Parts: sequence; structure tokens; C-alpha cells
Amino acid sequence: MDMTSSASVTSGSGSGGGAWLRAHHDPYASLYALPGGLCTADVLADGDQRLLVADLRNGGRLRLFRGGRQQQQGEQALAALPCGLAAFRTESAPPGQPPSVAVAAGSCLYVYRNLRPFYKFSLPHTAADEEEKEAWSKQQDPDALREALETLRSQGGMGRLTARSQRFLLLEPEEAKAFVEANWEFPLKRQTQVPGAVCCLDAQGAFDVDFHVALATRDDRLHLVKRGHKASRVLAEPGAPAVGLCHLEPGQLVAACADRRLRAYSLKGQCVWSVSLGAQPLAVAAVCSPGVCQAAAVALSDRRVVLHGAADGAPTHVLNTRDAVSAIHFGRLGREDNALVMVGTGVSESLTAAGGSLTVLILRRNAQLLLSPSSSSREAPGAVGGPRWSLPKKTKLFVDQTMREREHSVAMHRGFLRDLQRLRLTAARHYHRAVLGAAAPARATDDTGAAGPVLVELSAQVQGLGPRLAVHVRLQSSRPLNRLTMVVHGDDQYRLQKPATQIIVALARVFFTTPQVAYLVPGLAYRYTAMVTAESGAAGVLKVVVARQTRVLATALVQMPALDMP
Repeated sequence: MDMTSSASVTSGSGSGGGAWLRAHHDPYASLYALPGGLCTADVLADGDQRLLVADLRNGGRLRLFRGGRQQQQGEQALAALPCGLAAFRTESAPPGQPPSVAVAAGSCLYVYRNLRPFYKFSLPHTAADEEEKEAWSKQQDPDALREALETLRSQGGMGRLTARSQRFLLLEPEEAKAFVEANWEFPLKRQTQVPGAVCCLDAQGAFDVDFHVALATRDDRLHLVKRGHKASRVLAEPGAPAVGLCHLEPGQLVAACADRRLRAYSLKGQCVWSVSLGAQPLAVAAVCSPGVCQAAAVALSDRRVVLHGAADGAPTHVLNTRDAVSAIHFGRLGREDNALVMVGTGVSESLTAAGGSLTVLILRRNAQLLLSPSSSSREAPGAVGGPRWSLPKKTKLFVDQTMREREHSVAMHRGFLRDLQRLRLTAARHYHRAVLGAAAPARATDDTGAAGPVLVELSAQVQGLGPRLAVHVRLQSSRPLNRLTMVVHGDDQYRLQKPATQIIVALARVFFTTPQVAYLVPGLAYRYTAMVTAESGAAGVLKVVVARQTRVLATALVQMPALDMP
């Protein structure tokens, strides 16, 4: 990391200046980028996250930077001036393949793979106004064409005209004739329009799972496009045009508006919080680091970058820069997980600055991006927002839990119903098994009605090679018992020697034999034998049950062996 160059970032008072490490600063980078013109991606699939910049200089170029000093590694000329770029992975891409880079330039979307042009997607067009078509087809005189287009603009506004007509009205008279001669023969097309002129957008989610795109239009509205919906819906009306948008977790959209306010909205359109910025915002980016911070970084025109917390919008950190920042991005860069990249506008307080600077800051691993209690209790000169309230720990926990329940009420209710159905199903299964297995109770009573533990010990053994088998049952009791009944039953592959009653239990054929046990003397072992004939050689199970009237005292499962039938 370059730690010897002149400092370009200084920490604000009481803002925790030791949280950032200055990795690189180049005041002569000569970059001119819009707020959406920065991203980081592993474009070469070598594990090194590189910086991609959509530069507006020299007709538009895509620049690639790498290394601790952010040396330029590659450059691609663009067909038009870029307005944004993003890195993404396609669903058909195999593991290990580098991501693709999409660059929006003009009316087309260009996709690059390995920094080479791969695909061009043109936006769909609709038919232009008939009167505008007629003006271009009949009027070859620049003055007459300008007069006809001025009439159409006065009737329906500039939005009624196509991009070609709008560009023609902005030309100087000496350039108008050449423009008409070059374009009047080509068919007139019009780009597809949304409910308003989009000035910025931000997307979240996966296309095949669930996603939504937030759009900010110049008619002071925020629109939301969700998966499965063909049309957008108005999310909110901040009252001023939005300069930048970013998503914060969980389900929070932050908009920096031209009225010098920062607003946060839920995905249902509710305003969560609104704070004053103190200066005109230029760019905004989400700063999300697990366990460290969840904030929105806002670049202001007074050469400051302020981090606002996602909970209440209060400023948690302030960075003072030498020049105003036009583009800002937070994410992985190189081998670091938390890096802040800033591109300057060139408007600097220093007369020697060339403009278009590039600055890279790295967040320390033990950083705490929270204002100190002394600085949070008073409002510093030029500070944004009001003072932060010191909430008790339990109160803050309750507020966070309430916000979580409000944001995820539907998912939590569905989870509760799912767990309730699982509980009912588990209870029904155990009850069914207990009924079929005639499970012995934990306590029994004797003739006197006194309660006590289980009194009968039951064991069974199988003797014989088959197909006739002898089942020896051993009974022993620690307390005197009488009027007992022993039941031996099995499925239809076993036949008892004595005639038995045939009944239906749980859709299975069961055979019973019920010898009476007259009396059990405490401490003595009683043996009974039941002769069983196997109908097949498959292994099976016999069940022995000892009951007194309607109360089951003991049960035993006898594993019958597999037999070699003749």
C-alpha cells in the first residue's frame, strides 16, 4: 500500500479517524465518472478483485485498475458516453468462469467478457409522433424544420420529441444543416418510456429467485419494479428529485434528495427516517460490513463523505476530502473485503490539483464506526442531522425486535403456522404409535388402589428351527397380582397352534391367543409357552402384552428369525 503520498483524506472531529487506512491516492488520475460508474469484480478469475471505471473522458472508456497502487491494467473504448456499469454472473456460466461486465452507453447495453466485447443489447423502440415524422420527411430546410419542431415542443413539451429532434434543437445554426443532411433519410425511432424520466436506479436480489429494482424519476417520485409484475408502482414521493439510491439490509431503500435530505423507505413505501445533510449530495453508496457497520455513505458538495446509520439515519462517521467526490463505491478490492473507492470531481481547494483524483481507503478489521458519546451528544458546526439519543440496551433490543417483526411479519406468521402444523403432525404420529403398540403406562395400581411403579417384568425367547417355533414367555412381579391376561399376536405370516380370534387392527390381520394367568406371587418367575407356525420364511415380529382388565401392564416385542422353508 502507498502510505507515503500526500494525504487526501482527513478525519472529522470525533469521527474515529483511525478506522481507515489510506491505500492509494492519485490526484492526477484524470478520471471523470458518474455515481454509477464504479464497480469491483474478479474479471480474470484469479481471486484478485479489480476496479472498473466507466470514464467519460475521450468519448467514453472502460478502464481497469489493479494492485495496491491501482495501476491501470487495461482500457476499452466505448461507442457512447457511459452512464453506469455492473458486474454479474450468468446462469449458464460454469464455476470458476470470470463474471461479465455490463456497461450502459447511449441507448445500448454492452456486455464484456474477459474485457472484450461479447454482446450488444439495444433497447426496444416505439413509433415516434406522426407530426414529427412528417416534419422530418418534408422539411429539408433547417430553418423550417426547426420551426416545426419548436411548435411540437410548445404543444407537448420536450418529452414528446425523439432524441434526434431534441439534439437538433440544441445545435447551432451553422451545424443544423449538416445534421439534417446526415439524418433526414433514416427512419425515426423513439425509445420506450417509463412513467417519468429516470435519473438513477438500484437493484437488489437474484433474477430467478426474487428481485426488485428501485427507480428515481425527475418528477420527484420513487418507483419499484418487482419480479412477476409487468408494471412499476409508485413507492414514495420525497418531494425533491433523488440524486442517488442504495439498498440497506433488511429491506430498506435510502434516497439522497436534492433538497439536502437523506430519506429511508421500506419496500412498502413507509418513510422510516429522514435527516438533513447540510450540503448538496453528489453520490451515495451502501457501506455494509458484518459486525462493524450498516450505513449509507453520502458524498457532499462541501468535500465531505458522511456515513449515516441504517437504524435511525444518524451520522456515525465523517471523512473530509481535498476535492468533492463524484462517484463512490464500497466492496471487495484486491484481497481486502472492505474497501472504499472515491473518484473526485476536480473541484478542489488546492490550485495544484489536476482534478479527477482516485482514492482508495481500507477499513480496519477492528474499526468501530460510531461517534463518541461526547460528539454524539452535541451538534458540531456543519453537522448533519440532530443529536443521537442514548438508548438503554434492553430498549434498543426491543426496538430492533419490533422493527424486525414489522418488516418480516408475513414470513414470521408463515413460519409460526408451519411449526404449528409440524407440532400437530408429530403429536399425531406419537399418539398413533402409542395406540398401535399398546405402550405400557409408567405407573400401575394393585387391588388396594395404591399407586406404584411398573410391577411386571416380561421377557420372551424363541426356540426352534421352523416352521414350528416355541415362544417362551417369562413373567415376574414384585407385588401380588391376579386376574391377568396375556396376549400374543402377530401378522398374517404366523399362525398360532390353538384357534384364535381374527380381527382388523390398522388394516393388518392380527391373531390373538389369550391364556389366563391366575395369580402372580411376588418374586417368583412364571413361564408360559405359545406354539407358532410360520407360513413363510421371512423375518417378522410378535408382540406379547400382559394386561389386567383394560389396563396394559407390560409389553414385549419378539423378533422372529428368518427361516429356511422346505
